Amino acid sequence: MKNLSLSICIPTYNRKNRLEQTLDVLVPALSKFQTLEIIVSDNCSVDGTDQIREKYADSLRWNTNSKNLGLLGNLKRLYEISNGKFIWFVGDDDYVSIEAVASVIKIIDENDIDHIFLNHEIVSSGSLTQ
Repeated sequence: MKNLSLSICIPTYNRKNRLEQTLDVLVPALSKFQTLEIIVSDNCSVDGTDQIREKYADSLRWNTNSKNLGLLGNLKRLYEISNGKFIWFVGDDDYVSIEAVASVIKIIDENDIDHIFLNHEIVSSGSLTQ
């Protein structure tokens, strides 16, 4: 039985810096939502991604595959180890605001639903205005 509302599942492979940026934004949500977990599944990275695991050892769940399973295998592994009623697969380079997490958890907790479709917006650093 899944006992959490939401599992944010992040597959990663050799993208240490981008993963760290993503987690820097997402991990603070864990203290705000008791029904949330964040799981990272490292697909056998060799770029020092394990340093990010050490940084967040007390905050999130981490899986390291013994061999590279490919993207689909890594997603399947995340699905298998998740505890959330819903799973949100987030790319290791995606920006997801705490407000977005709050909205999704509210929808899950206040409605009898089977799935949620989330839209997205692609923003590159070259198109940002200040």
